[in-house]
Amino acid sequence: MTTMTTHDAPTLELLLRHQSLVRSIAHDLLVDPDAADYVVQQTWLSALRHAARSAEVGRSLLVRIATNLAFYRRRDERRRETRERHAANAERDVTAAQAETSLHEAAVAVARLRRAHAGRVHDGT
Repeated sequence: MTTMTTHDAPTLELLLRHQSLVRSIAHDLLVDPDAADYVVQQTWLSALRHAARSAEVGRSLLVRIATNLAFYRRRDERRRETRERHAANAERDVTAAQAETSLHEAAVAVARLRRAHAGRVHDGT
């Protein structure tokens, strides 16, 4: 296992050595290839930040970071879908209520017209 100390910044070589592993984890856990690529990029950034404050960066850390980021991404996507579904249902309910209100207002207006014109005779001219 390759590890690095805080005195050694993670080299491009280290990141590239584990690139296929990190990419495989992201693509296995996420259906969307763009989301998986995003997780891979965020894994590299997180590994670089971790190296600045910790004693080692290695394969196990990269696996943990990629796995966590993929799970966070899936969780966030599920939450977004739920919010959108609730918003669509609320919008549909508001639209239905508005239509019902408009129908009621039209019925009231027709009833008023009938009462206002109840005693009048129309001679056709």
